[in-house]
Parts: sequence; structure tokens; C-alpha cells
Amino acid sequence: MLICTFQVPCGCTIKPQGHGITLSWHAPIVTGQCYDAGMPNRRTFLLVVVTVTLMFPARQTVRAWGKRQLVAHQPGSILHGAGEVVVTIL
Repeated sequence: MLICTFQVPCGCTIKPQGHGITLSWHAPIVTGQCYDAGMPNRRTFLLVVVTVTLMFPARQTVRAWGKRQLVAHQPGSILHGAGEVVVTIL
């Protein structure tokens, strides 16, 4: 994949080629090695889909717990405060 010059990580050198500019993969940078910015493979795509799919019910469960704490406990208690934080964040 071609990477524009403004996307080049700090410390990486670029080598012009006939069809564009690509990174030289052997140049070390401050945070590690340069990486290929290609498309994710099927395994990565499946990981993202499964994570998002399983995260939705967990998020709703935590949100329901937070609302239940708001109803069940008086303002000023620790669990009421935790419920406020959960409902506000989610």
C-alpha cells in the first residue's frame, strides 16, 4: 500500500519508486519498526465483529445495573454515586 509523505512515521526514510513513494521497511523508528499499512485480514475483521457484537449486551447489562442503583439507593451513598458514574459514561 502506498503511504503519503505526511503519513510517514518519525525516523522512517522514504524511497521513490516508479509508481509512487513507499516506506523502506528496514528503518527503525523511536517506537519500534515501521509496519505495513495494508488491509486487515479476515481474522482481524472477525475479531472486531465478534467483540462489538458481544460488547453490546454487556454494555446494556452494566447500564441497567447503574439505573437500578440510582433507584434503590439514596443520593450520597457509594452505590448511588457508582450508578451515576455508570449511567453518565454509558
